[in-house]
Amino acid sequence: LQVKWARENYHHDACAPYSARLASGDASGKIVVWDVAAGGARCEIQEYTKPVQDMEWLWSQDASLDLLLAVHPPNLLVLWNADTGTKLWKKSYAENIISFSCDPFDPSSLALLTSEGMVFVHDFSPSRPPPSAGRKVYISSPSSSPAGAAAAAGRAPTGARRALNRVKTLITDEK
Repeated sequence: LQVKWARENYHHDACAPYSARLASGDASGKIVVWDVAAGGARCEIQEYTKPVQDMEWLWSQDASLDLLLAVHPPNLLVLWNADTGTKLWKKSYAENIISFSCDPFDPSSLALLTSEGMVFVHDFSPSRPPPSAGRKVYISSPSSSPAGAAAAAGRAPTGARRALNRVKTLITDEK
């Protein structure tokens, strides 16, 4: 079960009162957007039958405060208008997505946690699905990698330092 509160990052007054909203995703794949103050469901979304893996309200744009990004297993990233239940777009990835995180400093960047590592998306936009597949970083166990075997044999663990530098390069987009 996933539950996410909507952020209210704007001035509230009589014309624009505060509305406590949250979204819940259940094991049957249904997303319900709740109007907490009214005590009822505002919108129900059911298109997929597998459990909602993760979801997050988009907070970085001013056009709409009702955009909800969700992961539907095994590999779909879907943007919903949570006010109407309309699917705005979906993007399929090659890897199974476990969860994701929006970059708090760059609204065009996401990090997807997959079953094999991380995928860094640097072309995210609410107006269209990301055109690229993102940059993949594979994560493996140090003991199962050649660098881990070398360290176990008594040699210097230089492979770990090289791997760390490669991950830093991928994250910062430096060549």
